[in-house]
Amino acid sequence: MDYIPVVTPFLSESESKGQLIFDGTKIEVPFNVINFEDDERGYSFTKGEHWKDCFTNRTDPTGRGINTIVLHWDVCESSEQCFQALCSRQLSNHLMIDTDGQVYQPLDIKYKSFHALSFNNRSISIQIANPVDASKADSEIGRKIITSRQPGTNETFEHLDFTFEQKVRVIEVVETLCELFKRIPRRLPPLDNDGLISNAQIPDFTGVCAHYNCCGALGPGDSLWPILQESFRNRPPYAIRF
Repeated sequence: MDYIPVVTPFLSESESKGQLIFDGTKIEVPFNVINFEDDERGYSFTKGEHWKDCFTNRTDPTGRGINTIVLHWDVCESSEQCFQALCSRQLSNHLMIDTDGQVYQPLDIKYKSFHALSFNNRSISIQIANPVDASKADSEIGRKIITSRQPGTNETFEHLDFTFEQKVRVIEVVETLCELFKRIPRRLPPLDNDGLISNAQIPDFTGVCAHYNCCGALGPGDSLWPILQESFRNRPPYAIRF
């Protein structure tokens, strides 16, 4: 596991706040993580006989084949609801980012989660809590209603945005994973003719992409790309402006 440092170069010991788990090894990261070992607060695809078909082993269990991060919106109101929905569909993911920015790890990253078809074996999946439907706006949470492009047609539609806390956390999680797994390039899908990040399917893509780049399904909308672009233009430590 020499390709996964225990503490990344851009973190000081005082900044480390949580731990991700890869192949049973706990790796310090700069954000709080509630993982599958926490019986009271965590979620786990490895506990419970009826969840055993939600994931499998990677072809290369060392993790050296991991070269992509896939971002999803979960179409749920919370990470708890997302976890239950995935279990019921015999799907899984590695990380969940809740409305308040809390990160959950329901599955060891060494495993192949079921989330994006042909990308599963070489990717890390992140589900970001968002009910999407604009009619589900909650004044207490304060999500904005924004527009994004429909994959395949580029017609726009209205939906709920991610919270500020989620956007901050997405940057932290993505940058950390790119630093830990050196074969994940800090790269986004290419720009379309309109100057926006492509929402087309890109079967051989490596880097950080959306669910729609893998499967053509609706993904996490368009609002994450500008902040990821800004972060990728710099090396950590970094400052993101919204």
